[in-house]
Amino acid sequence: MVCAGHGEGDFISPRKLARWLGCWIQVGAAEDVGVAKRGRAVVVDCRETMTGGIEAFLPAIPPAVFRSVPPRGYTAHRCGSFDPDHPGPLRIVFGIGVGLRRNTSGGEVHRNILAIDVGGTHIKVLATGRRKPLEIPSGPKMTAREMVRQVRTGTTGWRYTVVSIGYPGPVMHGKPVSEPANLGGGWVGFDFKKAFGHPVCLVNDAAMQALGSYKGGRMLFLGLGTGLGSALIVDGALEPLELAHLPYKTGKTYEDWVGKAALERYGKKKWRRHVATVVTRLQAALEPEDVVVGGGNAKLLRTLPKGARLGSNANAFVGGYRLWNPLA
Repeated sequence: MVCAGHGEGDFISPRKLARWLGCWIQVGAAEDVGVAKRGRAVVVDCRETMTGGIEAFLPAIPPAVFRSVPPRGYTAHRCGSFDPDHPGPLRIVFGIGVGLRRNTSGGEVHRNILAIDVGGTHIKVLATGRRKPLEIPSGPKMTAREMVRQVRTGTTGWRYTVVSIGYPGPVMHGKPVSEPANLGGGWVGFDFKKAFGHPVCLVNDAAMQALGSYKGGRMLFLGLGTGLGSALIVDGALEPLELAHLPYKTGKTYEDWVGKAALERYGKKKWRRHVATVVTRLQAALEPEDVVVGGGNAKLLRTLPKGARLGSNANAFVGGYRLWNPLA
């Protein structure tokens, strides 16, 4: 099965891709490479089967030439083949995100990133080079201003130049569009960049953990915490979802059956059955190749449906780093 979705007229040259991404991409045999812009992503397909990995396909992507809108990251996978002896065509997807300023000195760009995972019961913070995260209790009195104050106080002496925030609610264009259900107010319209004194990339918290869990292909992420977080990544393109509030049964939503309140109401044994049912149903509806079940309550699960794997809260920090560093 050949990678589908590109007509002959859709292809642009690797040079145009390099100019559009703001980085140099060196491809030896351009006639074997198809590149197409797909919304906020660029898809690179090799028309012939290649036995090499990404190193053989794109030999050099020097960080020093990243401009203001570089790739958020890339994923590479084989299309339509599960036989390691006969790999399918190689597809690499670049997602576009916040960027690096061009390094005119010609050296490699380095960043110290502060990643903040905002939750309904705790806020966890980690920075580049740190091993132990800072943990701050949160709750209904935790406003945006108070979060910044406590994070800045708790990270005194930490060195960072940019900030990633995983926000427990819908986000559009890097800004919260509604106040969080389990925290205090003042999040919508808050100037995080001014408050931290550094550039800030704010995304949905489930999306940030999904980005850190991603290994390629089509992945569904479900986060079991205070509520139910969800995100879908397809060939490197990240799309936060709001599956939690879809109607499920008996007039209740998915979150009503698998969130923290459901765990307390039904007990672990019954809650685990509900989680398995919800994961299986969403798996059937969205047809992912990979399902990751993460969030703070995922550790309470004993088994997972076929095709699902357990995520880690630490992946939220990996996702926070990947927002700024494509190769994190």
